[in-house]
Amino acid sequence: MAVSQSAQLGMATAFFGALSFLLAILGELNKPPHGTPIRGRGVVVCKFPADPTVALGALSAVAAACGAGVGALAVFFPYNGKPVPRKALFDYTLLYVFFHLAIGITVAGIATTAWVTASEAMHRVRNVHGVDPEYACPTAKTGVLGGAAFLNLDASLFWLLCLMLAGNVKEEYFDDGGGGGEVGDGVAGLEEKLPVSHPGLYTTRAGKSPPQICIKIRTYTTQVGKNNVTREKYSTHHGNDRTADGLGAEKPRPMTRSICV
Repeated sequence: MAVSQSAQLGMATAFFGALSFLLAILGELNKPPHGTPIRGRGVVVCKFPADPTVALGALSAVAAACGAGVGALAVFFPYNGKPVPRKALFDYTLLYVFFHLAIGITVAGIATTAWVTASEAMHRVRNVHGVDPEYACPTAKTGVLGGAAFLNLDASLFWLLCLMLAGNVKEEYFDDGGGGGEVGDGVAGLEEKLPVSHPGLYTTRAGKSPPQICIKIRTYTTQVGKNNVTREKYSTHHGNDRTADGLGAEKPRPMTRSICV
């Protein structure tokens, strides 16, 4: 079974989030608590053991940024090849809130990871100190890189939640007739059954916008003998009703809907 592109983007977001977390944790575990001071005349030279902390921290920040980029792309990715307006997505309050929370946590995680990595790198580059002869050659603060790892993991989880919420919004948007492709397909199916001159079809024109072909459908249920019969009436904008099955007029309790393209 083929995996959809949205699912692939979701898996990529989870992968980068987990990768960023693991790299930061490994960097925290390999970071030495301090270097070895070598004291001379008025200076202290710090010697640090060879460890991959700086490289792991940098790779963790890059993976977190990639995960956030893929997650944001997945939120706005077209649904079955059909784009969804940003306004339609963010009209859903829960998605709006989680999207901005994901951005905030992502920025915090990447900033913390980059800061502690840069701090560790500066300790290693500037390893000659002449002010304090008792300088103990510290490294970056212990535990900060581990905390950044959890922030990056949380950010990826929030992006996955945004992806699921966006999928629901896109599905409802097209199911409710908000997408142009879905509406066009529905009208095309009706035109196969009805001639273009059918009273239920009419055109509209507003200002300079192109005309639209519309059909108004009233669906109701009436009782004939012991059976319930569902009928549809096609209505023009002038209010003329024609029953779809030609059984005559009743007093329905209709549900009215219009489809335009």
